[in-house]
Amino acid sequence: MIDAVAEIKARLNIEDVVQQYVQLKKAGRSLKGLCPFHPEKSPSFIVSPERGMAYCFGCHKGGDVFKFIQEIEGIEFVDALKMLAERAGVALTEQPLRPQIAKSEKDDLYEIHEVVTKFYVENLWTTKDG
Repeated sequence: MIDAVAEIKARLNIEDVVQQYVQLKKAGRSLKGLCPFHPEKSPSFIVSPERGMAYCFGCHKGGDVFKFIQEIEGIEFVDALKMLAERAGVALTEQPLRPQIAKSEKDDLYEIHEVVTKFYVENLWTTKDG
């Protein structure tokens, strides 16, 4: 999944993505516009194509293209990843975010943690060095 994130960032310019939501104007090496996250009369939302970042000096929201999409669309990272992958033409491989553990194995791990916790609590409170 990390490769997909890097591939998407390489294919999509943050200014192109942000311009779909915010009217931007050139301001030196950056772009400036009204913040989409709060009402304002003068522009405080800056997009830096060099850094691939956007930031609002008014409400302090900002981040990379993924964080921007998460904030503007109100979605989680995985959904932003899927949305931007589609725009960039990047195929995502389905990978579980966490390894799947059988219930019996999970119960064994909890039991091990209980035993270890009791050992350390006992040694902390009942020994001279504790």
